[in-house]
Amino acid sequence: MIEQLAQLLSSCGVGEPVSNANNIHKYAADKLGSLFTAARRLNKMIGENIISDDLMVTVIGGGHLFDGGDMEDAYARGELKCIRRAVICTTDLGLRERNGGKVFLKPKVALRNL
Repeated sequence: MIEQLAQLLSSCGVGEPVSNANNIHKYAADKLGSLFTAARRLNKMIGENIISDDLMVTVIGGGHLFDGGDMEDAYARGELKCIRRAVICTTDLGLRERNGGKVFLKPKVALRNL
């Protein structure tokens, strides 16, 4: 982590990576652990502890009946109700927690005409 921080400082125009890493080790290495622990605790408190492995892309296969709880009609006009219409395909991918929990983004689908 110190090497990455040293690279970051160097890319911002502050010193060279090797000297930055040496300086970090010399002056701040013992403090970084508590800083990162506090940052992880803060992320968890505000719900930012989700990593990409926890997320799953969702699609709706053709032939399924439309369900507004699980998907959105990509071409809905106004208050048109999409009752008992079959899905042709997914037009926009959805995103949800892998364990089947929170839905962050419903997939959008194209529906067959009535």
